[in-house]
Amino acid sequence: MRIKIAIIIILCMVFSLNGICAEKEIYSIQLGTFKNEVFANRFVDRMQRNDIEAFKISTSVHSVFYGTYENKNDALKELKNIRQLKNIRQYMSGAYVVKLSKRQKKMYLQNKDLNKETNKEPNKETNKDTTTNTDIGLIDEVDSLYKSKIENNQQITIHTTTDNHLEYTYRVMNDIELRGVNGESKWYFEVDKALTVKELKLNLFMRVNELIKTDISYATIYMNNIPVKSINFKNSNNQLLNSWVINVPAYLVNKGYNELKILTYSRISDIPCADDKNIANWIVIDGATNYVIQYDRKYYSEKIANFPKPFIGIHADNDKGVSVIIPDNYTDDEMSAALTLIAYMKGSNLGYETPITLIASNDNISTFDSLIYLGNYAKIPKDLKGLINNKESLYRKDVHIYRKSLDNFKKPVLMIVSDNAKSLMTGVKALKNNDLKAQMTNTYIKLAEDFDISIKDEKQDDYIYLTDIGLDGIEVKGSNQQFTSIGLKIPFNEILTNEANINLNIRYSDNLDFEKSMISIYINGVPIGSHKLDRNKRDLDSITCYIPEALRHNNYYDIRIVFELIPNGIINCERYLASVPWVYIQKDSSLFVPSIDNPLMLLDNFPYPFSRDDDLDRTTIVLPDRPTKQDLEIAGMFAELAGIGTKKNEGIINGIKGNMFSKKHYEDNLIIFGTPEENSAIRAINNNLWFKYNEKFNSVLSNEKIELLSEFSRGSTFIELKPSSYNIKKGILSITSLDKKSIIDATKYLYKKNLRFLTGDAVIISRDGDLNNFRFQKEIERPEIKTNILKRENIRNYIIFTGGLIILMLTGLGLYLFKNRKDKNK
Repeated sequence: MRIKIAIIIILCMVFSLNGICAEKEIYSIQLGTFKNEVFANRFVDRMQRNDIEAFKISTSVHSVFYGTYENKNDALKELKNIRQLKNIRQYMSGAYVVKLSKRQKKMYLQNKDLNKETNKEPNKETNKDTTTNTDIGLIDEVDSLYKSKIENNQQITIHTTTDNHLEYTYRVMNDIELRGVNGESKWYFEVDKALTVKELKLNLFMRVNELIKTDISYATIYMNNIPVKSINFKNSNNQLLNSWVINVPAYLVNKGYNELKILTYSRISDIPCADDKNIANWIVIDGATNYVIQYDRKYYSEKIANFPKPFIGIHADNDKGVSVIIPDNYTDDEMSAALTLIAYMKGSNLGYETPITLIASNDNISTFDSLIYLGNYAKIPKDLKGLINNKESLYRKDVHIYRKSLDNFKKPVLMIVSDNAKSLMTGVKALKNNDLKAQMTNTYIKLAEDFDISIKDEKQDDYIYLTDIGLDGIEVKGSNQQFTSIGLKIPFNEILTNEANINLNIRYSDNLDFEKSMISIYINGVPIGSHKLDRNKRDLDSITCYIPEALRHNNYYDIRIVFELIPNGIINCERYLASVPWVYIQKDSSLFVPSIDNPLMLLDNFPYPFSRDDDLDRTTIVLPDRPTKQDLEIAGMFAELAGIGTKKNEGIINGIKGNMFSKKHYEDNLIIFGTPEENSAIRAINNNLWFKYNEKFNSVLSNEKIELLSEFSRGSTFIELKPSSYNIKKGILSITSLDKKSIIDATKYLYKKNLRFLTGDAVIISRDGDLNNFRFQKEIERPEIKTNILKRENIRNYIIFTGGLIILMLTGLGLYLFKNRKDKNK
């Protein structure tokens, strides 16, 4: 018995020791491996700019990872999710799950502990400074801003202060490395004409190398190229500083676009040329750096011409935004006019994400920041009726548009009133026509139902020149690597053909080393071509790069032009520092963007097919049979999505209840949402879904893509986008679930910033918010557009002409030979 007890004790000790000594395995997703640490750092920055919190572990090589997991299956699941992100998909082909080695694990844990220490409150004694200047001072409480960087992932936040000012905060987020003697970093921001800058404060954090010669090194802050303040990197006690507050005079800030710039001059020796190339000479602008702008709000004049401002504009993050109000017993025509107006407001592309909520007039409208009523006269909310002419007969035929205010001009109000459905839509479309709207310089206008509101549009050429996008040329100056960027957007329903290319006509300076200087072009971070600069072509050179097939699927193209400008004939340091190479991209440089209709309806290309060719494509949103307040909000959200990027005003968005769905809607694009119990239209299209309900509509059936568990399917939301079974040229978007709450929770992925997570043509969103993307449609081979191809109808004429020409030539030759023969016989 004692022996058994001893054995048990020994075994318990062994297992206990194993439990104590056993280390947990750490799995991670390896995104890439680099020999050069600079390239690894750039890759980490690129991932972090795309909301992928990558980190680097350096051993004999520099490896970049994402996430840590105790379970390998969790890591594999996450890898599947990030491979579906559209903006980083091209970088994910080589990503895979690895188990961190002991050395990697140790370094990861050390870095983790170091980060914790970094976030502790610093020793205030070491940060004291004797400066008394009110315009620039050292921040003692550095920790609070570091915490704001870590705890708040938003780059831009806007709040309302206690004295009713708007406080706009922009965070740099990612570290910016400046190397060499001269460094530069710029930030751009726009000031709306309705705002007045009260104050601008730059909270600057920098890490500086310890070798810096502080007596000749400094940084200068510029506002719109006007110097604001120059700063030293050490205080009077010869301690390195790492944080400053710079108050920028408000009068230096312009309406419209502004440039905030930091120039640094950094020296670590008495030899400036050596300093410019020495890897020890660096300054880092920390990602905790931010600038804060306080605005005084001014209110627009109440003329209709300003629409959609001030309804769409800068606003605090917690503001309620705009309410678009329809009568509580609204008609389908009133619903359609409201949805179309919401889409048009979104398509105005003012750069603001103002919340727009569709509500009925019997809801509480007082909490919103601005109000838009759209409907018949009789159902105008009581609070708004006193703002307009109350002669009821006025509204029977024509549409009347009023621009008014409540709360002492603080709450803008727009009212589009008519008892005539056609006139109501005329009023909505008139507000999308900028030429017409510019003439609406008063607070009221009346339009007849047959008023011509069409936009006089000119057909656009496939060639886009710099002048077409407001550029009279681009000048790039400086030594070594310099760059500039151009953005190009094409309609969501189009894809570029094989001939799509970029043609740059450039001039450049003579003081270059032409054996080393070159130009490279990148699209969305991928290189597509390079060109060596040539002294003999310095007065006019040209480079043409075709857009590769793999990059022609996007609707937005970030074109980055990178120059390697290496100065020539470095005889001495002074000449090197004085040499300023330049390149000028001429205004006749062009983008050739021939396109064809996209043959596939994919969530990647949303809002196509609901918008095509920069206009709404006739769409019907089918709400549940008895729509709730939340259903109205969801319908408004779909209208916003469909309106992204629209410029024209021909298309409309209809809104109907599910029990009104009939053949007259078969020719439209369809957006249908709800449970099969509450929306008759879901039951009507069930047989055409990839994820079908069973006959009792109490479970979702498995298919060739996935075997579904009954409990999982009952709590999940299924989203599908496919060609309509009623008209293959149109599309159907269905959002359905057996659980209404699951549908409401899933709609968070349908906001613009989250659409990137939806790929393929079908998505399952679990009750916990996990995504599974699917692709059912097959890729269709893209036609190649060739130049100088004969049209089929001209081939016959061409053959006749060629044959006739050959006969004439043979006849002439025969006559010539016959004549010569007769002459010889004589």
